[in-house]
Amino acid sequence: MTSATAAPLPPETAAPQPIRGWVLLATPVVGALVFAVVLTLLVLAAFLLHAITLQGGPGGVIRQLQSNYLLLMGIAALLYLAIFFAAWLLLPKHGPASLQSYFPPVPVRMLAVGVGSGLFLVVLVLPVVAIASKVFHIDLPATDQEKALLPHNLVQLAALLGMGAVAAPLVEELYFRGLFLRWLRKRWGLILSAVVNVVIFAALHGRFIEYPGPAGFAVTAGLCVPATVLVILAVRSGSLWPGVIAHGTYNAILLVLSYLQPNLG
Repeated sequence: MTSATAAPLPPETAAPQPIRGWVLLATPVVGALVFAVVLTLLVLAAFLLHAITLQGGPGGVIRQLQSNYLLLMGIAALLYLAIFFAAWLLLPKHGPASLQSYFPPVPVRMLAVGVGSGLFLVVLVLPVVAIASKVFHIDLPATDQEKALLPHNLVQLAALLGMGAVAAPLVEELYFRGLFLRWLRKRWGLILSAVVNVVIFAALHGRFIEYPGPAGFAVTAGLCVPATVLVILAVRSGSLWPGVIAHGTYNAILLVLSYLQPNLG
């Protein structure tokens, strides 16, 4: 990941390496198919080992899976890893458009910048959200999904961190700040590509659906802040590693706080 003799950082206007549009579209589709096949095999194996029953049809199986927190986190991580595998499968194995081209080595100081950026985002975003909630009278109650994901012990917290602070940042950075941003920059200038990338990343989180009305749009707009920082890190460093570190640090702190808040209250 790091190298003392890493090449100089490219300027922010450096031309992105080529990527085919069909790879961008096919990666999540192939990833979903891989995920479905692997999950089906795992469910069948669990059935043969008497870990679950097939009573109640697919709905019954889903309820059994949802009742096991660690298994649920493993399934979520599996989905992310399936998408990562799909990207590796579809991209060239060598050359300027390979998977490795998105993760060139960077100096240790850039990884430190990634950690600092994650900390900065937490310090910036949390107070802004709190102030905006009071000023504009925006209520942001925890959704049912967020309550279900809330860890109740350290083992569950570790599983949540593995999924939310390792697997998710790695794959989301590869897809959005890697494949998608590179594809955009082939067609438009850096600024417009960055804006489109940030807006779509924030919108795809679906917070405006979870929180109807002004609250949802406020949260979505808030997501544009970390997304912008992650784009800057990717462009300035020429590698996804700093963004992965920043994204993971940001997520990890928020997840730990979500665990500590009720447990310390």
